[in-house]
Amino acid sequence: MLKEYRLKKNYTLKTLAEKCEISWRNLQRIENGKINKAKFETIRN
Repeated sequence: MLKEYRLKKNYTLKTLAEKCEISWRNLQRIENGKINKAKFETIRN
């Protein structure tokens, strides 16, 4: 769901990661389900 949102907004991993103040690598892991306990506050941007 997060990846779909990111793509709809035409954000790169790097762009969205900067907005969320996390590394693009962690964002990638969240999108791929490797991190499944991400807090809403982290990704709400």
